[in-house]
Amino acid sequence: MSILPSEVALSEGEISAEVIGGKDGWLFLHGGAAAQFDYLTGKKKVHDQHVQNMERNTLRRHAKAQTVGARYLNVVMPSKPICCAEKLPDSYAGKCRSLFETYFNTGMNSESRRMTLYPIDVMRGSENFKRLDTHPNDLGNLRAARVILQNLDITLRDAPALVDHPTAGDLAVMLNRREMRSQEPTILRPLHGLRDFDNIYFLKPGTNTGHMRVLFNPKDTEGRTLLVCGDSFIVGLLPLLAREFETVLYVRGPVFPYEVIESFRPSHIISASTERYISGQIDDINERSVLERCKSADWYHFPFGPSQAIRALMARAKDQKKYTAWKHHACLRPLSHPLLGTAYTNSMITNGENGWEYRSTGVDPFFTFCRTAIPADRCVNIKFSIKVDQDCLAQIFYSESGNVMEKYSPNNSRSFYLKCGYNEVSALIPKGPKGRNVRLDPVNQAASFSIHGLDVDCE
Repeated sequence: MSILPSEVALSEGEISAEVIGGKDGWLFLHGGAAAQFDYLTGKKKVHDQHVQNMERNTLRRHAKAQTVGARYLNVVMPSKPICCAEKLPDSYAGKCRSLFETYFNTGMNSESRRMTLYPIDVMRGSENFKRLDTHPNDLGNLRAARVILQNLDITLRDAPALVDHPTAGDLAVMLNRREMRSQEPTILRPLHGLRDFDNIYFLKPGTNTGHMRVLFNPKDTEGRTLLVCGDSFIVGLLPLLAREFETVLYVRGPVFPYEVIESFRPSHIISASTERYISGQIDDINERSVLERCKSADWYHFPFGPSQAIRALMARAKDQKKYTAWKHHACLRPLSHPLLGTAYTNSMITNGENGWEYRSTGVDPFFTFCRTAIPADRCVNIKFSIKVDQDCLAQIFYSESGNVMEKYSPNNSRSFYLKCGYNEVSALIPKGPKGRNVRLDPVNQAASFSIHGLDVDCE
């Protein structure tokens, strides 16, 4: 792997913005709330209470899983300094010890330890991690996903191909080096064949609080379902795990969503923690979970996209018809484009093989493309053909926030009067910051319509 461009962000041992430079241009998180190097070097000790918290949480989660007949596994993802010790600067060479192996492997009782996977054997080695990022690359994700599934007696049957691809990193971003890239083994189409319902676009940009995600696999024939609770390290594995399940529900946070188990009744459950966070493991028995907080949020009650998916999963145990209807909805081929992404909609009823065909159920159906890949420094022309069964009005809105909750302004829109039959629409959107939304309102009334040939030209 080589860094693009050729210069390095930090020299070996240099510290800046809570990042330290390693050998060969590698970067490691040095500061942060978890203060991982203080714990890895023994400067700070993990309190016995945190070890006991993990033990209690693991046993409690396993007991709850048993009430619905689910398989349970606790996963601790090894940290980058432990896996990539050969890339550490000389100041830390030979001084870092695994938090899990030092404190938790010996401190937890045998029952909770037996339920916990620490996949260091498959994650050890710099080939498994991104050079400019805290997280594993897709080779590391693939190896971790395989061993996690094996521990659940499931085989990853359809492993995707890996190609070297220029990749950005969160540590380079912390150093304000957003342009830097390293060649990393990458799955170019991780979601190929999967339906992804991610509420991150409903949340305030830059926050993970309340993050939930549903992955649906239309090709699944086994009927297995999976609940995952964890942090960003497990997120990279979700598209791989989802290949072996019908539905995956991910809830971010250190607090386990116990109330989801009875509602969703998954066949398998995974709780996951990154190694650097386990030094502060909390007892989640009296904590309010993410899902409880989400139910009071406006986005949870939206009639489309991830909101609809999450509510359907929460009804699975008591209302199979609602869950089955959502699965039919999720199987539909979504409106999408490489530069726009996949649209969230409040009105998708059905679609045909020759274009996207819909019957709207209200007077204001819309498709929202969140945080598009439209270049910020270029105008874009969105073009499509639309067939309607009556005269109506179409509008395209755009915003700069990248948030679905955005209140769109008529000042940032284009309107088109459509005649019954086929219409060609071309909407020029001006330059603007990356991460903006595009919302298409194809008709302003209850109507049947079909969209053909969605295209985007950059000017």
